[in-house]
Amino acid sequence: MAWHEWASVQHKAGLRQKKCGRCGLYYYPQELSDTADSAELTGMMKRKQKRVTVETPVCNDCNNAQRRVQRRRRDRRPLEHIVIRHWSMTMLYWISWVQPTNDYRPLNYPPHEAILGWWCSGYEEGGATLCAMVTADSDDCARDAVRKEWPEADDWRFCDEREDATLSDRWQLADWMVPRMAAVSSNASLTCAESRIPKASG
Repeated sequence: MAWHEWASVQHKAGLRQKKCGRCGLYYYPQELSDTADSAELTGMMKRKQKRVTVETPVCNDCNNAQRRVQRRRRDRRPLEHIVIRHWSMTMLYWISWVQPTNDYRPLNYPPHEAILGWWCSGYEEGGATLCAMVTADSDDCARDAVRKEWPEADDWRFCDEREDATLSDRWQLADWMVPRMAAVSSNASLTCAESRIPKASG
C-alpha cells in the first residue's frame, strides 16, 4: 500500500497528524513515540506575566536518533570522529530544489553523511521547497548527493558554494545534524589556522 493510501485510511478513521517538535514534520499517532519535549514559555495575560508549560510530541525517528546519539556518547565515540576525514576533502554547497512528492522526507533517516542537514522552507506550485547543506567535490556531485535521498529531485532552485556551514536561527538543527555541522566547523577553523602559519624560508 502506498503511503498516501495508508494516510487516507488513517484520516477516514478520524486520526489526525501532529507536528514533531524536533524535525517539524507531521505524523499520525502510531508514528509518534511516548517521548514528549516540554518547554516553559512566558507570556502576558491581562498585563501580567504568566508561565505556561508546552509539550510537543516526538516522532519515532527522532526519538530513536536521540537514543543512538546518547549511546555513542556513553561509548565515547562521537560521530564527528567518524566522518571528519571525508568532509576535510570536500567543499560545502547550499542547495535547494522543489520536491514533487507528497512525502518529502529522505529515503533514509538520517540521510547519508554528505547531507549535513536538510529543511523544508515552504511550498510552491509543484511541491515543497527543500534546502540542504551538502559536502561534495562539485555542484554536480552535490546534486547527485541529493538525488541519493530524493530521487525525484530535478527542479533546482540554486546550488551555491559556501565557505562555511554557518546558518541563521531560522534553520533549526535536528539531533543528527549537530555532530555533522560541528565537525565541518571544526575542520574549517583548523584550515583557517593552518593558512595563517608562515612558511619557513629557504
